[in-house]
Amino acid sequence: MTSVKIISVPEQGPMGPKGDRGDDGAPGTPGPHGATGQMGPPGPPGLPGAKGDQGDPGPAGGLGDGPSDGKIYGRKNAAWVKAVDPAGDTMTGPLALAGDPGSALVAAPKQYVDAGDAAVTTAFQSADTALGNSKVAKAGDVMTGALTLAGDPANNLHAASKQYVDAAVAAAQGGFPAGTKMLFQQTAAPTGWTKQTTHNDKVLRVVSGTPGSGGSVPFSTFLGRTSTDGVTLSTAHLPSHNHFLKVSPSTSPAQFSLSNGSTIAFGDMFSNTTYGGAENYSYNQTTIIGAAGSGAAFAAGIDCRIAYVDLIIATKN
Repeated sequence: MTSVKIISVPEQGPMGPKGDRGDDGAPGTPGPHGATGQMGPPGPPGLPGAKGDQGDPGPAGGLGDGPSDGKIYGRKNAAWVKAVDPAGDTMTGPLALAGDPGSALVAAPKQYVDAGDAAVTTAFQSADTALGNSKVAKAGDVMTGALTLAGDPANNLHAASKQYVDAAVAAAQGGFPAGTKMLFQQTAAPTGWTKQTTHNDKVLRVVSGTPGSGGSVPFSTFLGRTSTDGVTLSTAHLPSHNHFLKVSPSTSPAQFSLSNGSTIAFGDMFSNTTYGGAENYSYNQTTIIGAAGSGAAFAAGIDCRIAYVDLIIATKN
């Protein structure tokens, strides 16, 4: 529980009379400058100054405009003189050049032309002399030096230059794409080609379908055969024939064993008996004891599977 203390405050009385003025305080900090006022009116002119020193002379004045008669003028010794029109003009006096021309379109002086004329004259005279002493006959002749042609041939019977032949050979060599296979009758592959050794000692077969290869007997082996392979004949391969048994009656009643295990005796099973014959026997008796063979055809074995490589025939467009 909180206790409260009660204090008694007396009432405020009336205000007393005003007191005397106190002492002035210390001066405060000066304030900022105010804005500048407007300029006042100008004062009266001063007295004239002393005359200065004379300056250096100025440059000479320029040449006035040239004549306006449609011609081209140039300045020479402070005067206008007629100039050569670059579009074309007519000289009224000699034109002295600085020297001989250094390029094809530079003007040439007389001395250059005279020297060239003399050289041409000498060349023509030398050529005329050489032509008279040695010329190629139209009917046919033998060259003793190189013949330089005017250009590549245009017609079939024109002489061909080296550059024309070289270009044709290069085009032929480079006309086949990489991987093209061709046949060559030579030991080594030409320049730019690689010899393939996958197939060897085989014949070539032309096909219209997909090329391949096959066979097992090398070509040289097949050509070296002089006979067929060995064949063992069987009874079926023999022609049909009979086997005869000839005996003298004095041996009767002898018995004979057959290959199948049975026996026969004279006078019991003889059939188709004949008497006489080419042999020197008296009253020989002959009997057929069996027939064999059929004369069936047979094939002698020989391996004709020659190794081959298929080719196709194509025409270049």
